[in-house]
Amino acid sequence: MGAAWDHAVRLHRAVAEALASGDLRRAAVSLGDYEGARDLVRRLWTGDWKVRPWRETGGVLPAYLLLGFLAGYFFYRDLPENDHAFWPDFLRALGLDRDEPTLGERDLLWDVLKGMPNAQSYLRYHADGSRDFVGTLDALFSFRALRLQELLRHLRRYREDEVLPEALGPYEGVVRGLKEALDLLAQEELTEEGLGDMEALVQLLARLGYYPEDPHPVRFLFHRSPSRFQELYREWRQEAHERDTRFPQVRVEVVRGQNAVERILPQLQREPLLEGARVYGQVRWKGGAFTRFSWVPRLDQEGNPIPEEVRVPFWDGREEELVFRLHHQAWGVRFRDQAGRVIPSLRVPGRPQVVLVPPGRVNRPVRFLLESGGDPVSSVEEVPWELVEPEDALLVEVQVGGRRESGDWRPLGRLPLEREVELLSSLEGGEFVVRVVPGAWLQVKWAWPSQPPAEGWGEVRLKLAPWPGEVRVRTWGREFRVAVPASSSAAWWRRGIGLGRIMNP
Repeated sequence: MGAAWDHAVRLHRAVAEALASGDLRRAAVSLGDYEGARDLVRRLWTGDWKVRPWRETGGVLPAYLLLGFLAGYFFYRDLPENDHAFWPDFLRALGLDRDEPTLGERDLLWDVLKGMPNAQSYLRYHADGSRDFVGTLDALFSFRALRLQELLRHLRRYREDEVLPEALGPYEGVVRGLKEALDLLAQEELTEEGLGDMEALVQLLARLGYYPEDPHPVRFLFHRSPSRFQELYREWRQEAHERDTRFPQVRVEVVRGQNAVERILPQLQREPLLEGARVYGQVRWKGGAFTRFSWVPRLDQEGNPIPEEVRVPFWDGREEELVFRLHHQAWGVRFRDQAGRVIPSLRVPGRPQVVLVPPGRVNRPVRFLLESGGDPVSSVEEVPWELVEPEDALLVEVQVGGRRESGDWRPLGRLPLEREVELLSSLEGGEFVVRVVPGAWLQVKWAWPSQPPAEGWGEVRLKLAPWPGEVRVRTWGREFRVAVPASSSAAWWRRGIGLGRIMNP
């Protein structure tokens, strides 16, 4: 039987190893063996090869041969979405042009399934007691999870939130591999001709430092549906373009140790880089080891990015370091005065100019708020400057995810604010009024104990006594002394004679 028998031996071995691990889904069937053993499996299926399925022939169990072919069929073929289409599709995969198996062929498959270890745990029957071949095969191979639409759904979900369902089992590696391959290829501008050349794509990935285990994800998807692969590439390419626009990218420049590293991921989370916010990355070494590292993006005074040099010790303990520079485009903010000079703080009632840096790169919503409290606003002009406290700060935040109302907002910049406390006094309707700006709680105590103390928010009203006096006003953590006129001199006080004096301690 020549080469076909070699493929059969390898199918037998793959099934035997998978059954030894307790999971037939783990059968490592190569595409070459699946296709190379087709003629022999067809002869077994139709009865042209007169053997018993569970009696070894030349070192091969025919039952294992059929199971190995089924594993390859479920893995490499574009499976029909409808269970009723299973038999026509499977028979065509065998090279038979008919829609239904014979009774003898059904009996052969059921004998193989019944002879499996722990068969009763996965054999399925219909309500009328008839044999459920599709249900039994799915219990063994979980092939419904490998239908193209399901795989693509899991793939897109994995791209968005990096979550894979447990139901995928050993097929997780296929989805992970597809995402990594598409992530890399999306950075390349491929022609229509290039998208149609499977082996050229495999070689391109190798040049990009990607060497996955079999089955290669590109070959896997190409054999399922070349057109779907091309659609996914365009989808990933568009996503990559949007990510380039929405989020700053980082270019890696390896200075020393390039031969020891397979890949450097400068940031593990897909989100904007912000000045001063720690970022975590990962080095993948040749040999499979991983090392995490962290770095902090910095900008100079004018808002220009400063390349960050990172040193990572070799994972195997050698007294060497991997050295690389990260050329980033982190987002930040600069505060300037009216003359355009960068300012470290601001005294209110002055107003700052807020400049997002690098210019034109920050393209996510930005909001402003006071550190002392209050609702955020969308422009610096809308900030309630009259509510600024003596020691306060203007905060600038940028949205990195979610909706504007309930999204994820991160600090982008902080400008310390200073404001002088003003204590004002006036005579209103026979009362002496003390007010504080900005508004706060006041505690007023007369200099002599016979007068009761008073307190209030923003202002305090005092009844005038027949004689002049003095009160001590405590607010904003400070104490002021205020001269209060006598009631008999109130008219003079109104005319500006004998004004109450406000004295700072």
